[in-house]
Amino acid sequence: MRMSLNEDLTAVTDVRVIEFANDAITPTTGAIVGSEIHYVGQGPAPETAPSQFPAGLRQFLGKVVIMTAPLN
Repeated sequence: MRMSLNEDLTAVTDVRVIEFANDAITPTTGAIVGSEIHYVGQGPAPETAPSQFPAGLRQFLGKVVIMTAPLN
């Protein structure tokens, strides 16, 4: 989401959805570069995890996905 603030920076004056409900990824972090946001997401985990991978961490085993969306 992109939120605009008033001049005093005390209230939100506008909200714009940049991307919504992308089932392909779970967003984690991102960075604004110029007029785009580049963000890192976690894709779906494989059906079977490697046996040496700890069971408690298998939820974090999805592919890394890099996405870009315009801000303007």
